Amino acid sequence: MKTVLGVLALVATFESASAQTVSFESVRLADAMLNTTWPGMEASLPLIISGFKGQLKSGGASERASEVLSEEFQRNNTKENFAKSLALLLSESFSEAELKELAAFLLSPVGQRYLRLNSDAMKSPRFVLSMFNDACLTSARRLTASEWASIASICDKVKSP
Repeated sequence: MKTVLGVLALVATFESASAQTVSFESVRLADAMLNTTWPGMEASLPLIISGFKGQLKSGGASERASEVLSEEFQRNNTKENFAKSLALLLSESFSEAELKELAAFLLSPVGQRYLRLNSDAMKSPRFVLSMFNDACLTSARRLTASEWASIASICDKVKSP
């Protein structure tokens, strides 16, 4: 009952905040997906915010402006806001019949297991290790010896955890 009330509240919020119609099924599905994946997403937010702040500074924003916008961006990165955005994306990307089919899978035991695996993979350094190692190899080919020396020890440490 609590989930249904939460979904209804999100639908009401969407209908008032957006001219686009967001279906009950897309909100229910977004809520179910985030219930499983949010911990991993939430854990990655500080890194995302840090990168965002760096981009602002390198783009010419003042220190204070970068700090304030980053704080506001972080404050707005909530599970509820992610659910709203995801539900809107689902509504725009899938028909109602497809949403029901997707929900049938993702709300099943196998679907829930898949979502947990996906969330765990995103939190695991092992997930990106091979991509980082490939980046090290290609960087070595593009950099001068002195440039490579500045990152070689980092690449070596990551190769052998």
